[in-house]
Amino acid sequence: MENAESTLETKLKQLKRTEDKTDGILTSGKQSTISRQLTNLKELLTEVENARRTVEGEKIAAEVSDDEISTWNDGINARIEEADGRIETLEEWLMKRKTEAENQEREEKMQFEIKLQETKLKLQENFQLKTGNQNLSAETPVSQAKLPKLVITKFNGTYADWPRFWGQYSESIDKTDVPPVTKFTYLRELLDVKVRRTIEPLPHSAEGYNRALSILKDRFGKHSEIVKAYVKEILELPHTPTGNLKRIHEFYDKLSYSVQSLDSLKSLHEVNGMVSLTLEKLSAIRGDLVRNDPDWETWDFVKFTEALRQWTRRNPIDNFRLEDPLPPRRRDRMFQAQQKRTRKCVYCQADNHKPSECGKITSPTERKEFLAIKRLCFNCTGPHKSSECKSTATCQNCGLTVKESDSDVVHNITSKPICQDSATQAEGERKYNKFCVGDSFYHEISMITDSLPRSYLVKQCRDDLNKMCKIEPLNAQFEGAKVTSVETLFKIHISDFLKHFDPITDKIKIKINGDGARMT
Repeated sequence: MENAESTLETKLKQLKRTEDKTDGILTSGKQSTISRQLTNLKELLTEVENARRTVEGEKIAAEVSDDEISTWNDGINARIEEADGRIETLEEWLMKRKTEAENQEREEKMQFEIKLQETKLKLQENFQLKTGNQNLSAETPVSQAKLPKLVITKFNGTYADWPRFWGQYSESIDKTDVPPVTKFTYLRELLDVKVRRTIEPLPHSAEGYNRALSILKDRFGKHSEIVKAYVKEILELPHTPTGNLKRIHEFYDKLSYSVQSLDSLKSLHEVNGMVSLTLEKLSAIRGDLVRNDPDWETWDFVKFTEALRQWTRRNPIDNFRLEDPLPPRRRDRMFQAQQKRTRKCVYCQADNHKPSECGKITSPTERKEFLAIKRLCFNCTGPHKSSECKSTATCQNCGLTVKESDSDVVHNITSKPICQDSATQAEGERKYNKFCVGDSFYHEISMITDSLPRSYLVKQCRDDLNKMCKIEPLNAQFEGAKVTSVETLFKIHISDFLKHFDPITDKIKIKINGDGARMT
């Protein structure tokens, strides 16, 4: 009996804890959560009742007095009544919510009927007004708008295509005043080859036309066969286990077409039992479709199609890439047309010559000063610094590029090659700078030769340089500085780097910074 009483006490505690959660669940206002709470309370009450009966039976078997058993039962019943009160509260809330939903649905239906009635009245008024106007102007010829020629697609010989074809053909041709022979000619031309063979032996007459219509209606116009064809299309919808958007949109298009066709044939109710089977084919998005409707298990094809339509609207196929996108095609330069813009001369703003051919400012010094004032690049005359220039253009006269290297000698130039006229190129100027860093000399040779300013850096050990060159002291203000014999230096050393240097005809200026100078 102790085990039974322990079980009963455990169930009572579970019931009490579940009761305490009721107020919070009601505050959330979630219908599904409240329904689950109601079910849990009912199940726990059933378990408590079963445990109470078990303990009561053991007490009777133990010959406990009836008064004690009654008192014990009263205590248990009091706790059960509290749970019953909670259950009634939950049921009242659910009933109220259901009533509100029904009232809202009834109100929406009423509003729809009111709008429908208003639309009917408005259409009747317009029709009466139009009829009256036609009666007034019956004697006046009225010009009708000429509609574009209607093209009817050929009937392909399937049951699913028959309603479409017959609807178009009957309204456009069969109901007109055209002679039957002409109608028969149109009918033959609007049939596929295989279908046309069934009526080809018929005579080209009114009787043959009527017989042809009877044959086609009897073979392809059977209601049961048409319904069966649409049902088959629904059954043959492909299983889509992945979230491929393209396939899901195609699935929806096929399903929507079949459902609308069956609905127009008043036969959609015959296939509502296949909704769950069709829904399972979209296992990847099944949770998204049924999440907002607790009654999804009772869906018909109309509700299922509407849920799928809303999902496709929220997930348009245009925002996603397809599985196998085509690689981007490279544009053929052969077919590219580009308008060439004429660039003006930066020095005189004329558009009939290039900056390098300008005769207004010809000397390199003047051109540098002009570009510096205008804050333009020395290399390409663009609106940026020379150090930031990305131009790879070459000089039209010498063919050299900026920062071009020759062998081991660094060709360091930071301005655009400014070419002079042949008259100004006759006399070149050479500058020779020597920098002493530690036990090594760095010689910077700047010169204008071949119409280009060039700079060379030469590293030479001090001892080797002293052996090669004649050393002469300078003034006291350049204490420690030494100058070399220019002729000996260029003949023995620099001429190895300057292939076009002529120590006899070329002029040279030497600048010695001193042994202690630092090159930065």
